[in-house]
Amino acid sequence: MIACLESTASRSRAPQQCRLIVVQPPTTTGRLWVPDDTSTNVSFQVSWESPPDDHDACNISAKSFDTSVVRVSETTPVPGTVLFGFSGVRPGTAFVEVSLGAFNAPKIQVAVSATRSLDLTIAHRGAGNMAPENTLSALRLASKFATPGVEFDVRLTRDSVPILMHDSSTLRTTGFAGLVANLTFLQTQSLNAAYNFSPSSPSEPPPALLDVLSFLKYTQIPLVFAEIKHDSAFTPAAEVRSILDVARRSGIGNSLVLYSTTPGVISQLRAADSLVRLGYSQNRYQSTQRAFLARYRVEFMFYPFDSILHGDTAALDAIRSDGVRLIGYTTKRFSEADSITSIEATFALGDSVPAFFTKPLQQLFPSRRRS
Repeated sequence: MIACLESTASRSRAPQQCRLIVVQPPTTTGRLWVPDDTSTNVSFQVSWESPPDDHDACNISAKSFDTSVVRVSETTPVPGTVLFGFSGVRPGTAFVEVSLGAFNAPKIQVAVSATRSLDLTIAHRGAGNMAPENTLSALRLASKFATPGVEFDVRLTRDSVPILMHDSSTLRTTGFAGLVANLTFLQTQSLNAAYNFSPSSPSEPPPALLDVLSFLKYTQIPLVFAEIKHDSAFTPAAEVRSILDVARRSGIGNSLVLYSTTPGVISQLRAADSLVRLGYSQNRYQSTQRAFLARYRVEFMFYPFDSILHGDTAALDAIRSDGVRLIGYTTKRFSEADSITSIEATFALGDSVPAFFTKPLQQLFPSRRRS
């Protein structure tokens, strides 16, 4: 995307300052993904026109705040143009500050990661650490990028309305000390789900699952993982009944995968719907799991990523041979996502999502409704 920049300050000092003609940034979001290959450069082009009486007025420069992660090179192909090349050194994140003469350009957050995890890291709780967890704003952000999937948590309110919330208590994310199962849906809508993310985040309530799925069906996100958080205030059958009813009314289709850590929820889901896509999550491998996955036709198996990296390789290979995809949770760094997605038929569930550092998906492809 090419943008011409202009400011009031630069117009008032035109005789003393350079005039920017073209700024072609590598990203329009303030974030950039770069492969960990020092031979590959992502370019940032700046062209300008100097004042006739001061050819040195344009002080165009760039600086990396951590050269062990990303380096910045500078070339001048023709007078009045500079190309900054961003090259990754090792997996990680770092800021690069680009100074455009008199213009105050924002810093660019650069993520360096191997390409294999770019399209294999699912956005944890909506948008990883880039937005308030389990909110519509997180999912709107994720929908702009080429992430392979999003994940979020679902609980029932006292009046059996499914909403997005990870904890049984609302305290951590909203600042209000209450239990989701004790609050009506209307009461939850007075809470601020962005309370714990950032003081500058706009207030928003925990969203209803129906609103979330109704939004996601118009996006290009291939997989939508909803974890059903079982609460002893409800039977698994009651939870499944409410959530499946919402899923059917939303029209989300087969991009939705419902999963849980509770075996009773999985069995109730399969009993209620022979076609619903299922996932199962456990903190370690057990010998009975392969038969369980086959019995309920589970497509995705979630384990801690360390359990996949250092667990029983033969047992996990056997699960994969049955057509089950493994998902390693929760990767915090790009290097962790790289290590887990290098294994065949394995996704990462991450707080740091490499796809969020690429060009927005809406700039690459026109919006379309999923059929």
